[in-house]
Amino acid sequence: MSIKEFSEADREWGRFVTLNRRSKGIPHEYDIVIGPTANDLTNPTIQFYLSGGVGEVGSDKAIDDFDHVLYMQIRVANLYRNAHGMSVSDFLELDRKTDFLPFVADAYEPFHLTGDPGILEEIDEFLSVRGK
Repeated sequence: MSIKEFSEADREWGRFVTLNRRSKGIPHEYDIVIGPTANDLTNPTIQFYLSGGVGEVGSDKAIDDFDHVLYMQIRVANLYRNAHGMSVSDFLELDRKTDFLPFVADAYEPFHLTGDPGILEEIDEFLSVRGK
């Protein structure tokens, strides 16, 4: 039995997930794959990456950018959800209505340098402009 384990959503994981998303069959030889899940919270970033939004799909730069943006989106989404007591499904509805996750991707650089209270303040301002 062949097992592949990912300890974190890193570069190797990103390549593996996107390879699987782009293939029609199962593009690997593993019987079991263990590790972080590519779910509804990660899907918008994966789709953005696959559409070429961060550069040539498969390039080291695109994978690096994908890795950093995905981490930030998950971190900020969970920060916001926890601060407001939201379920994942409620958050995904908010994202659908406001483009929350693309906003986080666009704000990666400033968010990377800002503490949690500042991030929450920026998000509240973004959402107030969107009428939420």
